[in-house]
Amino acid sequence: PFRDADRLVRMALRSPGSRGGGYTIFGSVSPAVLAAWRQSPIFTDVQAAHGDTSVVGVSNELAPVERDVAFATPRLFPMLGVVPLRGRLYSDDEGRENADIALVSAQFWRKVLANDPGVIGRSIRIDGTAVTIVGVMPESFRFPDWKTEIWRPINYDVRPASQARQDPTPYARLAADVPQADLLAQASSLAQNADPAMAKNLAVIQPIAGLRSGTYLDRATPFLAGGVVLVFLVLCANVATLLLAQLSNRAREFGMCAALGASRPRLMRQALTESLILGGAGVAAGIAAAWLLVTLTRRWLPNAFLLQTLNPIDLDPRALAVASGVGIAAAIAAGLLPAWIGTRVSATHASRAESRAATEPRAARIFTRVMLVGEIALTCTLLVGTALLVLSFVRLSSVDRGLDTRGLISAWVSLARTETAQATVEETLRAMPGIGQVVASEGVPPDGSAIHFGDGWMPDTPGSPNLTLTANSYGVGPDFFDVYRIPLVRGRMFEANEDPAHVIVGEQIAAILWPDLDPIGRSFALGKQRFTVVGLVKEIRHPSLDPLNDVPEFYRYRAPGSRAGRITMRCIGRCPEIAQVRQTLAALPDVRSIYGLGPIEDAYTDEIARPKAAAVLALVFAGIAVVAAGGGLFGVLSYAVGRRRREFGIRASLGARPAELSRLVLGEGARLAIAGVVLGSLAAWGLARVLSAVVYDVTIGEPLIWTGVATIVAATTIAACWAPARRASRVDPVELLRDA
Repeated sequence: PFRDADRLVRMALRSPGSRGGGYTIFGSVSPAVLAAWRQSPIFTDVQAAHGDTSVVGVSNELAPVERDVAFATPRLFPMLGVVPLRGRLYSDDEGRENADIALVSAQFWRKVLANDPGVIGRSIRIDGTAVTIVGVMPESFRFPDWKTEIWRPINYDVRPASQARQDPTPYARLAADVPQADLLAQASSLAQNADPAMAKNLAVIQPIAGLRSGTYLDRATPFLAGGVVLVFLVLCANVATLLLAQLSNRAREFGMCAALGASRPRLMRQALTESLILGGAGVAAGIAAAWLLVTLTRRWLPNAFLLQTLNPIDLDPRALAVASGVGIAAAIAAGLLPAWIGTRVSATHASRAESRAATEPRAARIFTRVMLVGEIALTCTLLVGTALLVLSFVRLSSVDRGLDTRGLISAWVSLARTETAQATVEETLRAMPGIGQVVASEGVPPDGSAIHFGDGWMPDTPGSPNLTLTANSYGVGPDFFDVYRIPLVRGRMFEANEDPAHVIVGEQIAAILWPDLDPIGRSFALGKQRFTVVGLVKEIRHPSLDPLNDVPEFYRYRAPGSRAGRITMRCIGRCPEIAQVRQTLAALPDVRSIYGLGPIEDAYTDEIARPKAAAVLALVFAGIAVVAAGGGLFGVLSYAVGRRRREFGIRASLGARPAELSRLVLGEGARLAIAGVVLGSLAAWGLARVLSAVVYDVTIGEPLIWTGVATIVAATTIAACWAPARRASRVDPVELLRDA
């Protein structure tokens, strides 16, 4: 939602590829690189920002709140084209002076400051520093992250001690008519000349519009878009079938018009006009329903769910225009063939059309059956895709992680270079109400720590080849496994003052390096280091659709007193408030900075949030399709029974029993359903290959999927055919003879 967003990018640097094919992306750059890029004509503007989480104190609150704060250069907001909702932006002078002022989000003003009309000029405290609010940003503004609610000015060349030393993340507006290859070459050269540490690194461009996409989102979006298209086609087929049934019932009317001189094109225009009026009413109703859904979404869904994108959930005029155009086009497409078939009458035929002896026209019969088979096939395809996604989510969320993250809070903490810093932090945290155990480590599950990939793995087994493997390693102490409740399978845990060459491995690495052998006492070389295994623990799992997120692991001994690392706390009963923990840590003189403080369980919850959303959306799509297909089948069979009443009456008068008449209708519905399922199953096999990238531990051949789909289709078919079949079985021959 920014001005000329297609020219807005985030700049980064990457290292040259390593021997194993990997490289490192440096999202932040030095102030010297930022200054060099600012002076280059390849950009019309270059600004920078970085985010952090801070404790914010408000005068009339009982306790402080934790909010994400961004430090931004003064011209960042004008570059994005953002105008404040209230107050003003900060000026260039205030940015150069690192003034103690702030901009706040509309959400912060509304929820924390209670819509205070005197918000401009009000003072709040951020990490102990008094800051004056000078502006309120628009409701839809989220930058550089969806959680950011406060913005402070910063000069990356001159920063006071109260601001964390953080390199800038550059955001730029590209100059027009500069080829991307030339732009990257010049940006790389400028960065290499400005910062000797980046002498071999290359510039990378990341469009802001795509920053929040992810592996799962990129893979799932085509399927969800395809689900919308399939539902749309089902509904179009449904509408076309119902329109034809309605037009066929008006055969006498069209025949009389033809007898009075109306040409067939004139009759088709009338039928199409009626379809367009119906389509226009549907478009208007759809826009009203969309407005209602957006309104309810904003009111009922959690704020954290709504804000996880740089784009607001809103009714975009362009989307409404496209949807309206597609709706009108669908009305024309759905009404064209029914109009052609339904107006194919003559005055002679019209005199018979009113008779109850009239049968369903052959062209109308073929058209409605083809449409019904198509509806059922599309519905079956959607059902299979939905079953894959739902079953995948169930298995993803029920994976045995190999550890217990409930009641664990973690933070990355940078400490002063003193021997007692870590011990002081641990003792202070243990003294807090609700906290039982505290442990320091290098990395925590599921985020990992050092990642080792490529070749260079050499087990001590004679004749073993040089293996290629990707694995996580954690630097941990003796209490780590107890805090995380990772069970020991064999061997022993670390002891105090453990030999740095000793490691504990997970089950997967043991199976790869020493298949069918006891790993205890074995050793392996990794590069120039050799490690000896003293313990085997249960494999920890990070359930994810990205295999790079769930790799084997081993544990190195971490001596106490390291300057930086992860602090993990296990709660007893109810955990303390996160803001309270942050305040306690920030008050310690040896603590330099705090990042990523929060429950470890959140990382697992975030990992399955998108698969869960995709499964829910697929369920909605499939539900709509099932209802539409069932309604179409019911409508067509009801229409056919109405046209064949005389036939059923004759059959009854010749001795046909009601059950036999019911079976005629049920049999026709079953044949249509079977044909649709066969075609849909063939399409589903192709869909399963597309979905293989977004499902976890599920294949299309699983009996549970096909049993569920067959049950739903059978139940829908029976429900749709029941009323028409019952109506056919109750035809009275005497009544038909009286009405003839």
